[in-house]
Formats: sequence, C-alpha cells, structure tokens
Amino acid sequence: MRPSPEFRVCAILALISLLFLPSTLLAQSAPSEKASSLPVTRVSLYKNGVGFFEHTGQVSGNASVTIDFTSSQLNDVLQSLTAIDLNGGRISGAGYNSTTPLEQQLKTLPLSLSDNPTVSDFYSAIRGARIEIRSGLVVSSGRLLSIEVGSTTTPHTATDAADTTEQQLLLTVVSDTGEVRTVPVTPATSVRLLDSTLDSDVSHYLKLLDSTRSQGLRHLTLDDHGSGTRELHVSYISEVPVWKSTYRILFTESTKFSAAQTATLQGWSVVDNTTGTDWVNVHLSLIAGAPQSFIQPLSQPIYSHRPEVAIAQEAQLTPQTFDSGELRGRIGSGIQGTVTDATGAIIPNASIVVTNTANGARQNAVSNNMGQFSLSLPAGQYHVEANATGFQRLNIENVQVDGQHLASLRMLLRVGASSETVTVSADALQLNTSNATLGSVRNGIVVPNRYNSPGSAGMPLPPPPPPPPLSSYEDSAAESFTSNTNTAAFDDFFAYNLTEPVTIRKNESALVPILQAKVTADRVTLVHSNGAGISEPLRALWITNTSGLTLDRGSFAIVENGSFGGEGLLDPIHPGEKRLLSYAADQAVHVYTEDAVNSSKLVRITASKGILIMHQAERSEVTYVIHNAASDSRIVVLEHPVQSGYTLDSSIKPDETTASVYRFRINATAGDTARLHVAANHSGITTYQLTSTNDNQLAIILTQTGNNPKLAAALAPILEARRQEAATDAAVDATKTKLDNLHSNEDRQRANITALHDSDKVARERFVNDLNHTEDQIIATQKELDARTAEHEKAEEELSNRIESLNLDLPVS
Repeated sequence: MRPSPEFRVCAILALISLLFLPSTLLAQSAPSEKASSLPVTRVSLYKNGVGFFEHTGQVSGNASVTIDFTSSQLNDVLQSLTAIDLNGGRISGAGYNSTTPLEQQLKTLPLSLSDNPTVSDFYSAIRGARIEIRSGLVVSSGRLLSIEVGSTTTPHTATDAADTTEQQLLLTVVSDTGEVRTVPVTPATSVRLLDSTLDSDVSHYLKLLDSTRSQGLRHLTLDDHGSGTRELHVSYISEVPVWKSTYRILFTESTKFSAAQTATLQGWSVVDNTTGTDWVNVHLSLIAGAPQSFIQPLSQPIYSHRPEVAIAQEAQLTPQTFDSGELRGRIGSGIQGTVTDATGAIIPNASIVVTNTANGARQNAVSNNMGQFSLSLPAGQYHVEANATGFQRLNIENVQVDGQHLASLRMLLRVGASSETVTVSADALQLNTSNATLGSVRNGIVVPNRYNSPGSAGMPLPPPPPPPPLSSYEDSAAESFTSNTNTAAFDDFFAYNLTEPVTIRKNESALVPILQAKVTADRVTLVHSNGAGISEPLRALWITNTSGLTLDRGSFAIVENGSFGGEGLLDPIHPGEKRLLSYAADQAVHVYTEDAVNSSKLVRITASKGILIMHQAERSEVTYVIHNAASDSRIVVLEHPVQSGYTLDSSIKPDETTASVYRFRINATAGDTARLHVAANHSGITTYQLTSTNDNQLAIILTQTGNNPKLAAALAPILEARRQEAATDAAVDATKTKLDNLHSNEDRQRANITALHDSDKVARERFVNDLNHTEDQIIATQKELDARTAEHEKAEEELSNRIESLNLDLPVS
C-alpha cells in the first residue's frame, strides 16, 4: 500500500511549525525577571471542592508580583481575587496573559483555513498563488489554478491478484508563459511557496495553531505602588479535590461488660495538592462546610452579536405636485415624522401607510434619504404603519390630527423580521400646538420630539450627579482600596485548624492528623427489627463524642488490643452527641421473636349528628429472645420499630428513641438467654354514616358489641323508621309499576280503535269503552301514587329526624 500524499504534506506542515515557533510565546512561557513571587502561607479547604488560598510576602518600592495559575484556576481567581497592602501601598491593577479564541484569531488571517484543514483545504486556500512543484527532476512553476482528486490504477503483480486503485491529488498550474500543466502529487512531490507574503501568512497560521498548546499556564501580575518595605496579602479561591476524613478508634478489652470504656479516637485527613504550586510551611485549615460557589468563564473573551443594518441607498428624484395657495388653511394639517433605528441611524425608503379609522381612506408615503416623510391630512383619528426591510413592522393606533397643525412623530424600528409587529397606542400623545410637535410614550418605539427632549439643541443635558463619598476599609487596609467590604460569620461550618505548618508539594498528597481525643464508648451487639424480621447481630460501639470537636463524615477502623477489629462509616457527630457505630458481625449472639400478637378490642361507642363511631383499643406485642453463646457477656442493643400512632407501655422504657426506632439495652450473660417483651397501644376508630348504613351493617355493629342492650335500645327507633321508610318506598315502586302497565294498555287500546275505524261500529264502541275505563284507572292510580309518595317522604323525614336525634356515649366492657 503506497503512502498517501497527505502524509507528505502534513509532515512538511509539522516541520514548518517547529521551525517558526513565535518568539512572543517563548517570552510568555517564562515569568518576568522583574516580577517577584508570593509564597502560599495559608490554605483552607472546603467540603464542596473549593480551596481558599492566601499568599503573603514582603515588597519594596514599586513592585510587581506574579502568581501562576492554570486556565481552569484563572476563572475562580478573577471571580474572588483580593489584594491588600497593609503598609500604605496601593494596588494599581492586575494583568494576565489573555487568550483570544483561536476561531477569532484565524478570522484575522487572509487565509481561509479552519483549525483542522485537510490538504485539499490548504491548496484551495492558496489558489492563484505562485508555487513551485518539484517531482523528481521535473520542476514546474506558475500560479495554482485548481485542485482535483483523481484516481490511478496499478496493474496487478505476482503478489497482488487484482489491480490496485488509489486516489491522487492533481494540481493544475499556469506558468508565466501561459502554459497549463497538471501535476499529480506523489510521495516524491514537493511544493514550495514563491510568494513571500503568502509564506509569511502560512507561518503565522502555523504559529497560531502551535500557540494553543501553551495556553494552559496564565501569569497574573499585580502592580503595587508605594515606598519602603511593605507586607502584601493576596487571596482567592480555586477548585481543589475534596478532603477526606478517616478515623482510628483504639481501646483495650475490658472484663466488665456493663461498664463504659474510654477509647482513643484519632482523626486523619487525606489532602491532595493539585494546584501546581508547592505548599511549603502553610497553615492548613480543613473546613466541613459547603459555601455556595460557582464558575463563570471570566478569563475567556466573549463577543456580542451585533445586528447587521442594510446600507442606505440614495433616493431617486421623482415628479412632484404642489398644493394650491387656496388650500392654505389645510397645509398645516397632517402628520410628519422621521424613521430611525434604535441607534438613531436614519432609515430611508421605509413604507408609511396612514389609514383614517373612520372611513378607511388610506394614504401612502416613503421616507426620503433623510428618513423623513410628510402627509397632509384632514382632522380625524388615524392608524400609522411603518415597515422597512430587516426591521419589525411598527403600528401606531389612535393618532389624532386636529386639522390645524402637523403632528410630528419620530418612529424607532427594531431589528427583526417584517412578519413581527410591534403595536403601540397614541392615546397618551399630546398635541403641542405651540410648535406643532407631539410628545410620546417612552417605550422604545415612539420617542419625544427632539426639540423638547433633554440633551437636544433646545434643552442641554443636565450636569452629572456628584460622585458618592468614599468610604474606608478597616484600618489595616485603609490605604489600599477605596470601597467598603463586609464579611459574614460562618454559621454551621466547623473547621480543623492545624497548629503546626505543613508542607505538601505540588501533585502530591498527604495524610494529615487532625485530632486525637478520648471518647466514651460502650462495646455492644446491635440488632435491628423491622417488624417483619431480625437483622444479623453486629459488633458495634455506642460512643459519646466527648472530644469537644465535631467529627466529620468519614470512615473508621477499630483496633482492639493492637489487632484489627473491623471498619465502618460514620456521619457527622457533634460534641456531646451519642452514636452507634457498627464494624463487624457478632456470630455468638442469636435473636428471634416469639408470641407476636396484634389484637383489637371495642371499648366505646359514640353517636352524634348521624355519625356512629366505634372506638377500639389496639395492642401490638412481641417478645424478643436473645441467646448469648459466647464465653463472655454481651450488651445487646435491640432496635424496635416505632409504629405511627402507637405508644409504648409504661412498664418498659427504651434507653434511646429516634424518629424510627426505640433502642433497648439488654445484658446477656455468657451462655444465657434473655427475653424482652415490648408492647405498644393504639386507639383506633371506625366511623359509620347512619344515613347510608343498611340493616345488615347495623346488625353487624350489634353483633360486635355482643348485642349490647343499651345500644340495641338506642338503635331500635332508627331500625323501625328504616322499616317504615322501606315499606313506603316499596309501595311507591309498586304503584309506579301499576301506572306504567295502565299506560301500556291505553296505548294498545288507542291503536286498536284506530285500526277498526272502518269496521263494525259495535266492536269499535267496545274498545272505546275499554279505553275510557283504562283512563279512569290511570287517574285513580296517579292519585294513589301521589299519596304514597307523600307517605314515603314523610317516612324519610322521620328516619332523618331519628338519626339526627341519636346521641350516644356508651362504654363497652
């Protein structure tokens, strides 16, 4: 397989980029010899991945101090940098090597090349340039006309069974004598640029590509002006790895299982220095807090999009007509105005359409090369519309013309599509009859007339307000800055401030000791019950944080009598707080339950306003059996779930209660079995709406109370009223059924009479008599239905009254 010509050209471009490294970049890669550096003296690391750094040092006279950062750090630095000269010097500013985005830099070159061009892209960009092509002993020179991609076929050989086809780049060159020659680009082909200007442009392009590799390091230089030797403090925040806590709990075995032990707690922190600067003898603070912090790309130049405005074209002279002197009384009546954009630039050739809102009469105008227009109009109310290419359409409604003056408008069009319309009302416009101008609504669409606006020739701009008085810093920084600063206390943060300086080199990590203290610890076996099952017993420590310090979240390791005992995790523990920490399985303790019972008993029945309530006393009981098969005693901490609405029996008290569990402490001696009975009570109710309760439900209620005679006597009137209501309801239904049948007979008889219209008179009269009899029955049945309906309504009212009058408070033994 032959190497493609792209490899040849890319190798040439890479070689050129190495030969022409920009000297300016070499100068930037090293700090200025005149600038001194400030060492890091204090580092505070936070749990949200932010570090607060302070540099402190001595400066003399007018000094420049340089601090190096990576590009990723620079955004945080620009957002939080604070510099204070404590001895009267003044910080005049801070500068750093900015980086214009490569895309913007490439736009300044005459070469139309992206940051990753192909060989074809490169040759296309230099079309028309003078080049020299050397292929073996053949040399061709001239101007590059075109670039094409062709293909060549190599016949098969003894090793290749088939012909080989390759793509090949073809350059067409026109010599000074007019000779046109097409040259294939092969691995043996070289191309040289004969145009020195173009050669310089290519070198500049390659330097820009190369410069992108050296933009990772930024040099921030602060200029401090003053006299004598002074102390300078510079601080900022930067992104850092989160520091981690890890603990060791060391204790010796006690023969008294019931006595609390004292354990030694050691705290360590893992700190990583990835800032690119050595921390030498710095004062380190580790803060367990998460202040709000974010990143803004302040170090990256940002370009704003500006609208493109069409170039104004000169208006052509068109024939005009002139008003007669007899129309003198109407010349001053109408609308005139100027069309501009938001920057104040005039807009010629804008289309103006004015419509009389009363009769629909329309007149058109076009703004001239000064953006002006004028229309003579009779008195009335008008709608004015302005439209121009590249701008939003503007509609002004309710424009009043008084018939004596010209209303003067200055119309502002916003950049946008003509399909977008902005509509404003001229109701607020006031006609100024003294100078025939209009004031306007200040909404960015129609603005005040220039003769009446502040800053115009008629009204100069008011003088600017005096600057506010300067406020001072605290005494130590009064000479450095001229604005106040306010600081706030850290509310819920806690910090480990190391008393001894530490040294951590860049790109290194360290395990830093943060505390050593004595804490009270009970060695226990932890068992958890969730109501459905028992967890595996765990060895645990029930510690009380007597260190006086807040323990941060982290891992811990147990060392018992010099041997490893297990590991676990702990959440933050505040001073004086008690916490269980599990670290291993306890295979010698076995826990199970027996006699688990959930019971419910009716204890009271109440009724009022149609609502009957049954009060139950619910009880949940369980017995835990704890067997200790070990040769030494155990303290077992059993966690029993908290049931919502239940309260524990007063006969048993937990050692500790959380939102989800009760914790009971049980002493289990060696080889013995212990029991813990836990009972909880709950008061429950069942509510019945008597108006919607049927007889079967009432019978069940009586059965649940053992047919309590007092309850039966209280419910008897209601049951009787329910029977009366049911009987009257059944009578109404039966009467309705009878009435429906009579109406069916009536319809059938009427149909028979109609069918026998031309038949025997005797037979027809018989059906007529039957129909009359049916109608009499319908009338009588309708009266019966009305009476029974009234009886049913009376029975319903009686039932409702008896239900409402029921008032009961009956204890149930």
